[in-house]
Amino acid sequence: MERIILVYATFSSMVEAERTSHQMVERRLAASVNILPRVLSYSWQEGTVERGEEIIAVFKTRMAVAETLRTEIRNTHSSSTPPIFLVSIDEADSGYQAWIVEETTTS
Repeated sequence: MERIILVYATFSSMVEAERTSHQMVERRLAASVNILPRVLSYSWQEGTVERGEEIIAVFKTRMAVAETLRTEIRNTHSSSTPPIFLVSIDEADSGYQAWIVEETTTS
């Protein structure tokens, strides 16, 4: 069976995260998306530690469309360098894995 990938991305607002998630599921680039609102983040920015809030979105997809999904998230993201990570899944429930593959396959 085809390999499953999680695409982890953060957004500056819930509106942006929801809009992007809806578009990617509608286009069948992701089978589903989990959105985690208002996470606190600390990062090194321009010589100082910055504190901010972000929205995390975890897109569930398959290897064959993961790069297209990443490109589309990048194209719609408000940041010029959006944080997007592809996380390979070594093992998944076979039924859920089959569902992800089925839902991200267009005819």
